[in-house]
Amino acid sequence: MAGTVRRRLKISYRVSLMVAIPGLVVLLSGLIILQSYSTTTREVEELAHSLFRDLSRQAFHRTREHLGTARDMVGMLQELSDTGRLGSDRRTLGGEMMAALRSNSDYTWVSFSGEDGSFTGAYRASDGSTLVNASWIVDGKTKMEEFNVSRDGTWTPIRASDDYGYDPRTRPFYTRAVQANQPIWTPPYVFFGQEIPGITYAAPRWDKNRKRLGVFSVDFDLNRLSELMRQVSGTGTGTTFMFTPDGTLLAHPQVKCVECEGKEGRLLKISDVNDPVLRAYAVAAKGADMTPAPVGVAEQNVRRLSFSADGKHYLGAGTAYRVNDELAIVVGLAAPEGLFLDPIHRNLRIALLVAVVVLVAGFAVALVLANTVARPLIEIADQMDKVAQFDLREPPVDRSVFLEIDRMEKSLSGMIRSLSSFAAYVPRDLVKMLVTTGQVARLEGRTKRITILFSDVAGFTSLSEKLAPNELVQRLGAYLSELATVIGREGGTVDKFIGDGVLAFWNAPQDQPDHAVRAVKAAMACQKRLSENRGADWALPTRIGLATGEVVVGNIGSVERMNYTVVGDTANLASRLEALNKTFGTAILVSDDCAAEARETVICRPVDVVAVVGKDQGVKVWEPLCLADDPAAPVQTARAALTTQALDAYLQRDFSTALRCYKKLRDGTPEDPVARIMADRCFELIQTGVPDDWSGTTKVRHK
Repeated sequence: MAGTVRRRLKISYRVSLMVAIPGLVVLLSGLIILQSYSTTTREVEELAHSLFRDLSRQAFHRTREHLGTARDMVGMLQELSDTGRLGSDRRTLGGEMMAALRSNSDYTWVSFSGEDGSFTGAYRASDGSTLVNASWIVDGKTKMEEFNVSRDGTWTPIRASDDYGYDPRTRPFYTRAVQANQPIWTPPYVFFGQEIPGITYAAPRWDKNRKRLGVFSVDFDLNRLSELMRQVSGTGTGTTFMFTPDGTLLAHPQVKCVECEGKEGRLLKISDVNDPVLRAYAVAAKGADMTPAPVGVAEQNVRRLSFSADGKHYLGAGTAYRVNDELAIVVGLAAPEGLFLDPIHRNLRIALLVAVVVLVAGFAVALVLANTVARPLIEIADQMDKVAQFDLREPPVDRSVFLEIDRMEKSLSGMIRSLSSFAAYVPRDLVKMLVTTGQVARLEGRTKRITILFSDVAGFTSLSEKLAPNELVQRLGAYLSELATVIGREGGTVDKFIGDGVLAFWNAPQDQPDHAVRAVKAAMACQKRLSENRGADWALPTRIGLATGEVVVGNIGSVERMNYTVVGDTANLASRLEALNKTFGTAILVSDDCAAEARETVICRPVDVVAVVGKDQGVKVWEPLCLADDPAAPVQTARAALTTQALDAYLQRDFSTALRCYKKLRDGTPEDPVARIMADRCFELIQTGVPDDWSGTTKVRHK
């Protein structure tokens, strides 16, 4: 054997072990570079996370400072109330609210809502002007006045309403403060009539006897928090954002947090924002169990995060803190990892380039040998996968220099040729099932409901007498190939070619619940294909019969030679229906069972009740006209209904009505052979009378 290998100049696969030597050199060099890269990367990541922690704390402190003055402001207003220095009329109270508003540029609204439904508040408009809004309830309607208050104290009326529709006692900030009977922070919401996202600090107002007079509230526009996030993000180190644990976006340096929906708008969720970095950060934060902590603990409880988004890897940090029992906020920051690691990567690329230059000479030979082995093995594996899917196209010849691989390629090609030859003699679906499942063919059968197609060429005997044997075989081969292709598209199994005829069936070997529909569609597609190519040598006139019913299907024959086929009356009926086309001048006839199962998809009309050779019991025979989704379906539906009416009258011996219906069919379609034949039959029965043994069943005495 060894001598044979030398004479054929084949190289054993073991020679390829030479690649282990340069491979070991590459491995050791790679380990050194990897260790250096890993150590440097960890140090830089630690520095990055340390920076992120500082920036997260900075964002946290700015947010806390932004919101923290609300408690002091409400306390001051309560103190003014306790000392009687807070006016009670709307103008005076509005002036106090305006003074409080102007004392802190972070405030959007400062207001007081009374127990009687009155409201007095000062707020900043989008253009920077400061306004006072006052409303009170009279006879169930809310009156409202609004003034622009200038710096010199001038009050200019802006608008008024006798039915403003606002009652502060129904708003979340009021109901929550009253229910808690203590200061509260509201969850984020949209301010009434302003389309501004915000949160509110609300506290009950009491008199000296601790009787509740109403609720003080300080509102914060969340867009101001976005400005704070822009200031923090302005360092160029990353993006800072803020959201609630349930995913409501509070602040983002580039994204508005509210979306207009009608008058008030809707707060955006993180899932609503087209920012893959923010979405990935939120997922990472949830996985890091960033549980909101009390304010004093949150600034020390900064979590480090690492995640991927939009094809990049990101580093990040964040903290979650609880403003009160109902409001929690997550403050986070994220930046591309490359912002910190790109310089390291550049140095790494230079080191790798130097290493590659040193190793390329020795490694080139190993790569050539490895490729010479790996490529044909991969191609063989791919081809084996195709064979498993019964794709039997033979691969191009590309012999390997390795003896073992060359033998595998030859064996694979031989197996493909054998399977291709095998598939040409038996149903392809059966061969595919045997190959893919590994089943062993044995004599066995089962009873199954299937649909059988039988076709035959009209006038084939006279055609065969006119052609030379070789020309006849070529034309017949092209014809049968076309029919088999169309049948295969609809999932049919071509059992055998019987001369010029085709025997095919559906629902075996694979289950097909819609087998009748598939069979009728295949038959109509065959006729359409032949009609479209009328004049071609292979487009021979064809008659098709279809029948649905119980048969025995399986491997039938001897142990040494068997055929996967069907046996039973249904197969005989399909053959008889094919021949019956000649009597009625039709191209396709189907059995009653087949028409019933395909009725939802195919429009069929009844032709006659026929007892085929060997049967005394008649069966209704149908002609398919078109598919239910065909543009001609309305016309063909009417045609089928008229044919049904005619045949029903015929079977009930109302030949005059039947004759009128069949004549009406001929008027609409003069070339309708069924209408012509049945009209002639009705006319003859009217003229000659009905025989005593007439049952309406046509007995066919020829095959």
